[in-house]
Amino acid sequence: ATSQPAPASTAKGGRLQLEVDEELARISGYGNPPEGWLGAVNYYLRVTRRRKELAVLVRQIEEEVASKTKDLDDDLLIIGRRKIGETGTAEAYPLEAAAVDIAREKVEETKQEKSIEAKEMEDKEAFLDDELLKLESEVGKLRIEEEALGREAQLRSGEYKKARLKMQRFDIETRNLRQLIMNQARGGDAAALPARTENLEAQMRDIESQKKLFEPELASLQAAAEEVDRKLALVRTTMAEIMGKMTLSRKRKSIVVSSLQKQAETIEGKFRGMQDQQNDAILRLALECVERDDLPAEFKGMKEKIAGKRKALAAATDKLARTKAARESYSHTAFHRAYITIGGGAALLVLLIVLLGLIF
Repeated sequence: ATSQPAPASTAKGGRLQLEVDEELARISGYGNPPEGWLGAVNYYLRVTRRRKELAVLVRQIEEEVASKTKDLDDDLLIIGRRKIGETGTAEAYPLEAAAVDIAREKVEETKQEKSIEAKEMEDKEAFLDDELLKLESEVGKLRIEEEALGREAQLRSGEYKKARLKMQRFDIETRNLRQLIMNQARGGDAAALPARTENLEAQMRDIESQKKLFEPELASLQAAAEEVDRKLALVRTTMAEIMGKMTLSRKRKSIVVSSLQKQAETIEGKFRGMQDQQNDAILRLALECVERDDLPAEFKGMKEKIAGKRKALAAATDKLARTKAARESYSHTAFHRAYITIGGGAALLVLLIVLLGLIF
């Protein structure tokens, strides 16, 4: 039987695939993978090193694509924004113009939502700040009162201590006189004893009289000291309670502000998303204008410039795709063999060390 020639389309597809494979091999620099187990480790090391280099190259090309995209988009946005303002654009580009209008309305709605959210956040923060300021003001006043009461308490306490010492001296003098009377009763001149005893007893009566007269003053000083201490304790208790409220207020503010910030970030993300949608709609309008050769009068000379930028962007995008594909074009079979070889070698080394340890 006579063999039939391959269809032209199949042969052409095979040649294209061969060209693609050769291009990927050239970019990757991996070299031909080994057929068997020999050379698998060297191939693994070569590919691993080269993949790191290609990863750096991919990041560089991605930055290039991003830069070229922004450069082209900036020009197209200028054209699109100018075009959307021209009379007759809505009729000439109904789909694109409608998309721009819808996106613009969404941007305005989100902007209003963002403004309302910002005002709500400002009001809530102001309320919490005012609450905290009031508590801080109360604490400040109480601190001043605490300092004044502290000084007064120290003064009253000193006065009361002095009064107690004076009262103790009365007791000591009375006790000493009583001891003298007892000592004289045990011995001495019996004729002179009544006179001396009467004199000592008179002194004792005088001291007792002074003591009784002083007792109200001592009680008053004690009451005054205790009253100041009570007031000071009350101020300190009140201040502690307010400081506790301040702590809770700060925590509440932190929670509220954190929640409001998350809401604001959500709204901001939504707003940027709407802006991106609006820009995308404007870009589609601008690209359609370029395709129809219908640029605004002042931008007619930009057609070739934009065509050049689009061509450069397409080339960079294709280069990025080919570089990514080349980075993944290594032989997975050879890698698998290398893993087995390296793992087996490591296992044998461990076994050898264990055996040597047992022997020696």
